[in-house]
Amino acid sequence: MKDPTPRIAYFAPTQSEFKDPFRELKVTGRPVEDGPLIIASGFFLGVETVMVRTGIGPENAATAAERVFGAHTITEAILAGYGGGTRPELDTADLVACSELVNISGLSSDRRVPPRIVSAASLLERARQTGMISATAPALTVPQVVSTPEEKRELGLEYGAAVVEMEGFPLLSAASRHGVPGLIVRAILDREGDELPDLTHLATEAGEPLKAAVAAHMATHPEHAAFFYKLGKRAKACRRALNRFVERYLA
Repeated sequence: MKDPTPRIAYFAPTQSEFKDPFRELKVTGRPVEDGPLIIASGFFLGVETVMVRTGIGPENAATAAERVFGAHTITEAILAGYGGGTRPELDTADLVACSELVNISGLSSDRRVPPRIVSAASLLERARQTGMISATAPALTVPQVVSTPEEKRELGLEYGAAVVEMEGFPLLSAASRHGVPGLIVRAILDREGDELPDLTHLATEAGEPLKAAVAAHMATHPEHAAFFYKLGKRAKACRRALNRFVERYLA
Protein backbone atom coordinates (compact mmCIF):
# COMPACT_ATOMS: atom_id res chain seq x y z
CA MET A 1 0.00 0.00 0.00
CA LYS A 2 1.34 3.42 -0.97
CA ASP A 3 2.22 5.83 1.85
CA PRO A 4 -0.30 8.70 1.44
CA THR A 5 1.92 11.39 3.01
CA PRO A 6 2.96 13.92 0.31
CA ARG A 7 6.75 14.21 0.11
CA ILE A 8 9.44 15.37 -2.25
CA ALA A 9 11.97 12.77 -3.39
CA TYR A 10 15.67 13.66 -3.27
CA PHE A 11 17.95 11.29 -5.18
CA ALA A 12 21.76 11.09 -5.04
CA PRO A 13 23.66 8.34 -6.88
CA THR A 14 26.73 7.72 -4.68
CA GLN A 15 27.65 7.88 -1.03
CA SER A 16 29.79 10.95 -1.70
CA GLU A 17 26.76 12.80 -3.12
CA PHE A 18 24.34 11.35 -0.53
CA LYS A 19 26.19 11.80 2.76
CA ASP A 20 25.79 15.57 3.31
CA PRO A 21 22.02 15.78 2.69
CA PHE A 22 21.45 12.54 4.61
CA ARG A 23 23.28 14.03 7.58
CA GLU A 24 20.71 16.86 7.55
CA LEU A 25 17.72 14.53 7.28
CA LYS A 26 15.70 14.15 10.49
CA VAL A 27 14.80 10.54 9.90
CA THR A 28 11.35 9.25 10.81
CA GLY A 29 11.03 5.49 10.67
CA ARG A 30 13.56 2.87 9.68
CA PRO A 31 15.52 3.39 6.43
CA VAL A 32 15.39 0.69 3.78
CA GLU A 33 18.81 -0.65 2.74
CA ASP A 34 19.16 -3.03 -0.18
CA GLY A 35 22.60 -3.25 -1.74
CA PRO A 36 23.56 0.22 -2.98
CA LEU A 37 19.99 1.44 -2.45
CA ILE A 38 19.03 3.44 0.65
CA ILE A 39 15.55 4.92 1.08
CA ALA A 40 14.94 7.09 4.16
CA SER A 41 11.95 9.27 5.04
CA GLY A 42 12.03 12.33 7.26
CA PHE A 43 12.36 16.09 7.31
CA PHE A 44 15.06 17.66 5.15
CA LEU A 45 15.52 21.40 5.66
CA GLY A 46 12.02 21.41 7.12
CA VAL A 47 10.44 19.66 4.13
CA GLU A 48 8.83 16.18 4.17
CA THR A 49 11.29 14.18 2.08
CA VAL A 50 12.11 10.70 0.87
CA MET A 51 15.90 10.67 0.51
CA VAL A 52 17.41 8.06 -1.78
CA ARG A 53 20.87 6.77 -2.56
CA THR A 54 20.36 5.05 -5.91
CA GLY A 55 23.75 3.53 -6.59
CA ILE A 56 25.76 4.14 -9.74
CA GLY A 57 24.36 3.81 -13.24
CA PRO A 58 21.09 3.75 -15.19
CA GLU A 59 19.90 0.36 -13.97
CA ASN A 60 20.29 1.22 -10.29
CA ALA A 61 18.60 4.59 -10.84
CA ALA A 62 15.65 2.95 -12.62
CA THR A 63 15.21 0.40 -9.83
CA ALA A 64 15.40 3.06 -7.10
CA ALA A 65 12.95 5.37 -8.83
CA GLU A 66 10.30 2.68 -9.38
CA ARG A 67 10.53 1.56 -5.75
CA VAL A 68 10.18 5.12 -4.45
CA PHE A 69 7.37 6.22 -6.77
CA GLY A 70 5.55 2.94 -6.25
CA ALA A 71 5.64 3.13 -2.44
CA HIS A 72 5.37 6.86 -1.69
CA THR A 73 3.19 9.82 -2.66
CA ILE A 74 5.78 12.06 -4.31
CA THR A 75 5.00 15.67 -5.23
CA GLU A 76 8.29 16.39 -7.03
CA ALA A 77 11.62 14.67 -7.58
CA ILE A 78 15.13 16.07 -7.77
CA LEU A 79 18.38 14.31 -8.48
CA ALA A 80 21.48 16.27 -7.44
CA GLY A 81 24.95 14.92 -8.15
CA TYR A 82 28.16 15.12 -10.14
CA GLY A 83 28.58 15.16 -13.90
CA GLY A 84 31.21 15.59 -16.57
CA GLY A 85 31.34 18.83 -18.52
CA THR A 86 31.41 18.84 -22.32
CA ARG A 87 31.77 22.60 -22.83
CA PRO A 88 34.95 24.59 -22.09
CA GLU A 89 33.11 27.42 -20.32
CA LEU A 90 31.95 25.09 -17.52
CA ASP A 91 34.33 24.98 -14.55
CA THR A 92 34.62 22.70 -11.53
CA ALA A 93 31.51 22.87 -9.29
CA ASP A 94 29.48 24.88 -11.80
CA LEU A 95 25.86 23.74 -11.65
CA VAL A 96 23.92 22.67 -14.73
CA ALA A 97 20.12 22.45 -14.58
CA CYS A 98 19.43 19.75 -17.15
CA SER A 99 16.64 20.97 -19.40
CA GLU A 100 16.34 17.54 -21.00
CA LEU A 101 18.03 14.16 -20.79
CA VAL A 102 19.13 12.36 -23.95
CA ASN A 103 19.54 8.62 -23.43
CA ILE A 104 22.28 6.49 -25.01
CA SER A 105 22.51 4.11 -22.05
CA GLY A 106 20.65 1.28 -23.75
CA LEU A 107 17.48 1.61 -21.67
CA SER A 108 15.72 3.17 -24.66
CA SER A 109 15.43 -0.35 -26.15
CA ASP A 110 12.19 -0.40 -24.15
CA ARG A 111 9.87 1.27 -26.68
CA ARG A 112 7.75 2.77 -23.91
CA VAL A 113 10.70 4.97 -22.92
CA PRO A 114 11.40 7.94 -25.22
CA PRO A 115 15.02 8.71 -26.15
CA ARG A 116 14.65 12.23 -24.77
CA ILE A 117 12.77 13.47 -21.73
CA VAL A 118 12.52 16.95 -20.23
CA SER A 119 12.82 18.29 -16.72
CA ALA A 120 9.71 20.08 -15.43
CA ALA A 121 9.69 23.71 -16.61
CA SER A 122 8.44 24.97 -13.23
CA LEU A 123 11.27 23.22 -11.40
CA LEU A 124 13.86 24.52 -13.86
CA GLU A 125 12.62 28.05 -13.19
CA ARG A 126 12.85 27.49 -9.42
CA ALA A 127 16.39 26.23 -9.90
CA ARG A 128 17.37 29.32 -11.90
CA GLN A 129 15.86 31.58 -9.25
CA THR A 130 18.43 30.31 -6.72
CA GLY A 131 21.05 32.32 -8.64
CA MET A 132 23.41 29.35 -8.60
CA ILE A 133 22.80 27.77 -12.00
CA SER A 134 25.64 28.33 -14.48
CA ALA A 135 23.81 26.76 -17.43
CA THR A 136 20.40 25.38 -18.31
CA ALA A 137 21.10 22.86 -21.04
CA PRO A 138 20.58 19.26 -22.18
CA ALA A 139 22.47 16.40 -20.54
CA LEU A 140 23.44 13.02 -21.95
CA THR A 141 22.81 9.81 -19.98
CA VAL A 142 25.61 7.34 -20.71
CA PRO A 143 26.13 3.71 -19.63
CA GLN A 144 29.66 4.17 -18.31
CA VAL A 145 32.23 6.79 -17.37
CA VAL A 146 33.30 8.99 -20.29
CA SER A 147 37.04 9.25 -19.72
CA THR A 148 38.72 11.37 -22.36
CA PRO A 149 38.32 15.06 -23.23
CA GLU A 150 37.97 14.12 -26.89
CA GLU A 151 35.03 11.79 -26.24
CA LYS A 152 33.30 14.33 -23.99
CA ARG A 153 33.63 17.03 -26.63
CA GLU A 154 32.37 14.74 -29.40
CA LEU A 155 29.37 13.58 -27.38
CA GLY A 156 28.53 17.15 -26.40
CA LEU A 157 28.59 18.31 -30.00
CA GLU A 158 26.72 15.29 -31.37
CA TYR A 159 23.87 15.45 -28.87
CA GLY A 160 23.87 19.15 -27.94
CA ALA A 161 24.64 18.27 -24.34
CA ALA A 162 26.51 20.34 -21.75
CA VAL A 163 27.06 17.47 -19.35
CA VAL A 164 27.37 13.67 -19.32
CA GLU A 165 25.86 11.69 -16.47
CA MET A 166 24.52 8.19 -15.75
CA GLU A 167 21.25 8.29 -13.80
CA GLY A 168 19.05 11.18 -14.91
CA PHE A 169 17.16 9.69 -17.85
CA PRO A 170 15.74 6.62 -16.07
CA LEU A 171 14.81 8.73 -13.07
CA LEU A 172 12.92 11.34 -15.11
CA SER A 173 11.30 8.58 -17.16
CA ALA A 174 9.99 6.87 -14.02
CA ALA A 175 8.82 10.21 -12.61
CA SER A 176 6.92 10.94 -15.84
CA ARG A 177 5.19 7.55 -15.78
CA HIS A 178 4.02 8.28 -12.24
CA GLY A 179 2.93 11.85 -13.01
CA VAL A 180 5.67 13.43 -10.88
CA PRO A 181 7.53 16.58 -12.02
CA GLY A 182 11.28 16.03 -11.96
CA LEU A 183 14.53 17.95 -12.11
CA ILE A 184 18.16 16.91 -12.62
CA VAL A 185 20.97 19.19 -11.42
CA ARG A 186 24.61 18.27 -11.99
CA ALA A 187 27.75 19.82 -10.52
CA ILE A 188 30.73 19.66 -12.88
CA LEU A 189 33.26 17.23 -11.37
CA ASP A 190 35.49 16.78 -14.41
CA ARG A 191 35.71 19.62 -16.90
CA GLU A 192 35.62 19.26 -20.66
CA GLY A 193 39.41 19.17 -20.84
CA ASP A 194 39.96 16.82 -17.88
CA GLU A 195 40.88 13.17 -18.16
CA LEU A 196 38.73 10.99 -15.89
CA PRO A 197 39.88 7.35 -15.86
CA ASP A 198 37.11 4.81 -15.30
CA LEU A 199 37.99 3.54 -11.82
CA THR A 200 34.58 2.12 -10.98
CA HIS A 201 36.22 -1.26 -10.40
CA LEU A 202 37.82 0.29 -7.31
CA ALA A 203 34.47 1.09 -5.69
CA THR A 204 31.16 -0.49 -4.73
CA GLU A 205 27.96 0.23 -6.65
CA ALA A 206 27.37 3.01 -4.11
CA GLY A 207 30.73 4.58 -4.97
CA GLU A 208 32.41 3.63 -1.70
CA PRO A 209 36.12 2.77 -2.07
CA LEU A 210 37.16 -0.88 -2.00
CA LYS A 211 40.19 -0.40 0.20
CA ALA A 212 42.09 -3.51 -0.86
CA ALA A 213 41.48 -2.77 -4.55
CA VAL A 214 42.55 0.87 -4.13
CA ALA A 215 45.73 -0.18 -2.31
CA ALA A 216 46.59 -2.67 -5.03
CA HIS A 217 45.91 -0.08 -7.72
CA MET A 218 48.09 2.52 -6.04
CA ALA A 219 50.92 0.00 -5.73
CA THR A 220 50.94 -0.45 -9.50
CA HIS A 221 49.89 3.10 -10.46
CA PRO A 222 51.56 5.49 -7.98
CA GLU A 223 51.21 8.27 -10.54
CA HIS A 224 47.46 8.31 -9.77
CA ALA A 225 48.05 9.65 -6.25
CA ALA A 226 47.88 13.26 -7.48
CA PHE A 227 44.75 12.44 -9.49
CA PHE A 228 42.93 11.05 -6.45
CA TYR A 229 43.91 14.10 -4.40
CA LYS A 230 42.60 16.51 -7.05
CA LEU A 231 39.44 14.46 -7.53
CA GLY A 232 38.75 14.59 -3.80
CA LYS A 233 39.10 18.39 -3.77
CA ARG A 234 36.81 18.72 -6.78
CA ALA A 235 34.20 16.46 -5.20
CA LYS A 236 34.27 18.56 -2.03
CA ALA A 237 33.73 21.75 -4.05
CA CYS A 238 30.84 20.09 -5.90
CA ARG A 239 29.21 19.02 -2.64
CA ARG A 240 29.44 22.54 -1.25
CA ALA A 241 27.82 23.97 -4.37
CA LEU A 242 25.03 21.38 -4.35
CA ASN A 243 24.38 21.89 -0.63
CA ARG A 244 24.04 25.66 -1.09
CA PHE A 245 21.82 25.17 -4.11
CA VAL A 246 19.43 22.79 -2.35
CA GLU A 247 19.16 25.09 0.66
CA ARG A 248 18.03 27.91 -1.62
CA TYR A 249 15.87 25.69 -3.80
CA LEU A 250 13.86 24.37 -0.85
CA ALA A 251 13.68 27.68 1.04
